[in-house]
Amino acid sequence: MPRTLIQQYASSIVSGLMGKIVSLRDLNHKLTKGELRELFISEILRAFLTKEFDVGSGVVINQKGFQSNQIDIIIYDNRILPPFIREQHLGIYPAESVLATIEVKSNLTKYEILKAEKPASKLKNEIYSPESSIYSDFKEFRPTCAVIGFYGRGVKALANNITGRTWIKGNINNLSYLCLVNKYSWINMLETG
Repeated sequence: MPRTLIQQYASSIVSGLMGKIVSLRDLNHKLTKGELRELFISEILRAFLTKEFDVGSGVVINQKGFQSNQIDIIIYDNRILPPFIREQHLGIYPAESVLATIEVKSNLTKYEILKAEKPASKLKNEIYSPESSIYSDFKEFRPTCAVIGFYGRGVKALANNITGRTWIKGNINNLSYLCLVNKYSWINMLETG
């Protein structure tokens, strides 16, 4: 089946992103390299989002003042509440407006995936728990959490459908999406959070 115009266009945008990522390979300053990768992904996301939604980076805070860890990419809905503070792409985002979070890793390893699970757990189980909110049904508004990596081996088990499901079921409760570019991507249908 031939690819549609939309599929071809989306693929060209992603290919452009990968070209930008590869061009940073020889940059020695890791922090700058990581921040540029986050900005490149944010730029791509904006191309696919309607004007009601936007992308930033920073901290999510709920009505009682509970705060998340620093989050690489936050997708939020401007119609609900705008960021409390926002300077360029960095800000403090009200929990009610956050739709998704993405952690960006240059090298995605098993350690980095498990490490990304911890702030996703804090976000979903502390920031969005009914006990830490003035809203009794706030648990229903939890954002989607994801991790994306560009290089590395990830987890060997995730390269296979059967072993990947088993690994995710045993290790991941709060991340909804895992992606290692050009190797694999997973949607965690087993998410319990």
